[in-house]
Amino acid sequence: MLEDLSVVGISWRHNGSEGLERYALDEDKLAETLRDFADRAGLAELAYLSTCNRVELIFARTAATPSRDLRPLAYELLTGSAAAPGDAERTLKAWQGEGACEHLFLVAAGLDSAAVGEVEIAGQVRQCHELALQSRLSGPRLELLFEEALKIAAVVRGETGLSAGRVSL
Repeated sequence: MLEDLSVVGISWRHNGSEGLERYALDEDKLAETLRDFADRAGLAELAYLSTCNRVELIFARTAATPSRDLRPLAYELLTGSAAAPGDAERTLKAWQGEGACEHLFLVAAGLDSAAVGEVEIAGQVRQCHELALQSRLSGPRLELLFEEALKIAAVVRGETGLSAGRVSL
C-alpha cells in the first residue's frame, strides 16, 4: 500500500515563495482539471495541496500505472507547458512510498514550513483532502494517509507546544 503513494511538488525551499503562483492551478476548474490529470496519468487517487509556501500533488498509483517518474506530466499540469529535458526533474521534488507519507506528516504538523509550527497548514491539508473527496479522487490509501497526517499534526501541536501562540507568516 505504501509503495503506491507519491508526492510531487515544489515549495518555498526550492523556489522561494514569490515564484510559486506560477505553479498554482486555477481554482475555478480545479476538480475537473484534477480528474482529467488522474485519468491521463493513470492514477487511482489524487489530491492537490496549494498554500503560500508549496504546491504539491499527492497521489496513489494503480497496478496499471506505469512506474515512471510523473514529474514531467506534473510540470505540464502545473505550468501549462511541457518541460524541456530535465527541467521537471530539477524543478519538482518527488517522494515515494514511506518518504511520501513522512513528507505529508511533516507538512501537516507544520514542521516543513517557512515558519515552523505554522498553524494554518493543518487546515490547508484538511481542505486538500476534502477537495479530493468532493472530486471523487480520494480512495482508501489517501483516506488513511490524510487521517494519519492530521492525527500526527494534532499530536505535535498538543504535545510539543510548537505552535504555542500565533505562529504564521
